Amino acid sequence: MVHAHVGGSGIKTVNAAYTSQTSPNPTCGYVSFDNRSGDVFHCRNPYWDCNWQGDADHVASMNIKSRIQDHQIDRFTPYTEVRKILDARFLR
Repeated sequence: MVHAHVGGSGIKTVNAAYTSQTSPNPTCGYVSFDNRSGDVFHCRNPYWDCNWQGDADHVASMNIKSRIQDHQIDRFTPYTEVRKILDARFLR
């Protein structure tokens, strides 16, 4: 954190719940434990063919970046509530 401050970068904290199990595809957003297998992410959306694939850590970092601007999910939102919010978004 000190290096970020000295270098002029800001520090943001976000809630990381389900970031490596959620499709980063903005039109999908499907959340499932089955989407992640070890270091590999593969969206298993049963309703349409999202088929997003990639490194699980990279997917998590993409989702973490999008959480910075998320006004519904903050750092202290319980993980059970995060899941409800993500599921509701997916169903819309």
